[in-house]
Amino acid sequence: MGGNERKHLRGIENPNHLLLIFKKENKTVGCALVRLNKKSEIFELRRIAISEKRKEYGREAMEAPLTKPLKSCK
Repeated sequence: MGGNERKHLRGIENPNHLLLIFKKENKTVGCALVRLNKKSEIFELRRIAISEKRKEYGREAMEAPLTKPLKSCK
């Protein structure tokens, strides 16, 4: 496992990070790793990956956390 893979796994396993999965019609079209700092009320986008270009999934992914409530995956 390379350094970047270890770094990503640490981020995913961190309780202050959320892994958001973007789906369209039950198909995964992307994901994002965000860091939450509840004390300072900070929502930091750490990484985003979208699988298909020119379908506006990226735009929707960037707007969704600001306009739609997040569903808990717990």
